[in-house]
Amino acid sequence: PMAQVVAGLLMFGPLLMAFWTPWRHNCWRGTRTGYIQLSFAGTVPFSVLNHFGHAFCGRWVPVLQKLDRSFIALSSIAGSYAMSQDMAYTLGAALLSLTTVCLMWFA
Repeated sequence: PMAQVVAGLLMFGPLLMAFWTPWRHNCWRGTRTGYIQLSFAGTVPFSVLNHFGHAFCGRWVPVLQKLDRSFIALSSIAGSYAMSQDMAYTLGAALLSLTTVCLMWFA
C-alpha cells in the first residue's frame, strides 16, 4: 500500500513543473503550452485517487480505475488540439476518446 501512496504523491512533481516552467518563461497563455498543461492536469487528480484507493483498499478498485482511464481519454482531447492545432484531427480524437469512455462504462 505504501508504494501506491508514494506513486500518487510523485505525480504532483511533474504537474508542478508542467505549470511552473511555462509560467516562469511567460509562455503559457493562449498557446499550445496551455492546452498541454490542461491535458496533463486533467489526468492527475483521478490517477492520484486511483492510487490512494488501491492503498486504502489493498486492491485495485474498478470504479477508480475507470475514472482514471476516462479522464486520461478525455484529457487527450486537449492534447490532440495542442499538438495538431487542427479541428478535424481534434474532432476525430474526441470521437475516439468518447467512444472509448462509453465502451468502458456501458459495454
